Order: sequence, then structure tokens, then C-alpha cells
Amino acid sequence: MFDGHGRIGETVAQFVIDTLPTVLAAHPLVHSQPGTALEDAFQSVDKQLASHCDAGVSGTTAVAALVRGNRMWLANAGDSRAILVRQRQTAGGKGMTYAPVDLTIDHKPDTPDEMRRITQAGGHVTPAGANGAPARVWHKLRGLAMSRSIGDHNAASVGVISKPEITEHEVGDDDVALVIVSDGVTVQQQGQSGPLAAPQRGSCASSGRAWRLSWAARRAPRVRLDHCGIPATASAARASRLHSRRPDFTGFGPFRSCSAARLCATSWLR
Repeated sequence: MFDGHGRIGETVAQFVIDTLPTVLAAHPLVHSQPGTALEDAFQSVDKQLASHCDAGVSGTTAVAALVRGNRMWLANAGDSRAILVRQRQTAGGKGMTYAPVDLTIDHKPDTPDEMRRITQAGGHVTPAGANGAPARVWHKLRGLAMSRSIGDHNAASVGVISKPEITEHEVGDDDVALVIVSDGVTVQQQGQSGPLAAPQRGSCASSGRAWRLSWAARRAPRVRLDHCGIPATASAARASRLHSRRPDFTGFGPFRSCSAARLCATSWLR
């Protein structure tokens, strides 16, 4: 998931979508140390971005997942989020329920570790407002609502970094899907009591740019990148077959357009 922001945020996001897979695939440690490869690839693409366009005050969030067998490595920079969908049998044993498990942590400027780095770099953070305004890190009279991103190079002087946070997860028998969402989805649902609700039919249906959803299998022969910049696995044919046997969380079939200003996309793990 690459959610661009700023004057040329779309250009920045598209560059990362086009460049990151190649950089990651060419990394010498992609097979032996996937987490290290993801971390290096994010930072390498950020450096290459500087020669592609002026990303001083434009950037993109970035969440990528590399799935191999029953292991999953996630790289996150920014405030988009990866959420695992875990199934459970209902009390009567006659059906299934689905619960969300956050796999990444949003990089907000006012979280303790992020704020510490920013203040040590001489940056200034304003807290989130009671009216829903997000916390921001300030640089040259511009406020950024995240503490990590690819791009936003002017904010590097006040502690905003492109280095992703790497997490690793072992896919269990009850883990059925990985949902990667932008902050528009998570912020919209934060008002609900309890954890973020599992995606429901039509939850992505909002006006905006048309994107595609990707549906994928855990045991897949190859890696691809879909139109949303969601790392996904398996051929379209196999993904379609798998999807036909699984509940349709978002109400959109495989590789069909989803009009969403703030997108969520799902990849099947099983």
C-alpha cells in the first residue's frame, strides 16, 4: 500500500510502485534475510526518488508484505496498516467469525519512540487536536502527519525517516487473509469500540480514483505487484479459484475495480 501525499504525492507513490519490486528482487539477501532486504530496499528507493522528482514536500506511506511458505515479513513506513484476518468458529460450531489483528504500528509523530527521534533531531511535534486533527511534525512551516515515509526529503532534517519497521509473522491455520489499508480506512473506523472491525461488504465503496483489489494464495509460485502497490502472490487464475471458496469481505471480486479514495485491499493467505 502506497498512499501518496503532498503536491506530487501521486507521482511519488507511482515511482515507488514501479521501482520497489525490482530493487527488492535484486537484493542479495532477499531469500536468506527478507527483513533486511525489505529495509534496505525501502531506503534505496527513497534515495533514487531524489533523482526522479522533487520530493521535498511530497511523499508516500509504504506497507509491503513478503510471504514465503507460512512466514510473512512486513515492512512499514508511515500510517497505512497491515491487518490480519483470523477466523474462529462460533459458539455453536455452525459458522465462522472473523477478527482483526494489527500486524503493523502506525508511525505517528506523537508516539514516544518516534517523538524522541524527532526532538533529538531538533524537530517540533504538535499533539493531536480534540477536533480530530492529527499530531504533526513541523519543518519550514509545513506539518506532516506521520514520522516515517518515502519522500518528504525536507523533513529528514527534523527526524522523518524512510527506514521501515520490520515485523515477522507465522501464518497459522486460522489466519485467512491479510488486509492492507490506508489511514482513511483506519481513521474512519477508530471511533468504533474495541479493535478495528474486520472488513465488511462494501467498506471500500467510496468515491474517488478507481483501483484494483488483489487476491492471492499463500503457496504461490511467484511475486507480483498489483495496481495498488500491494505485494501479492500467485497467478490471477489461481487467486480467482481461491477467492471463489472464501467469503468476500469487501464485496468486490478479484481484480475488479474498487472506487476508493482511501483504499483497502485483501490478499488471501490460505
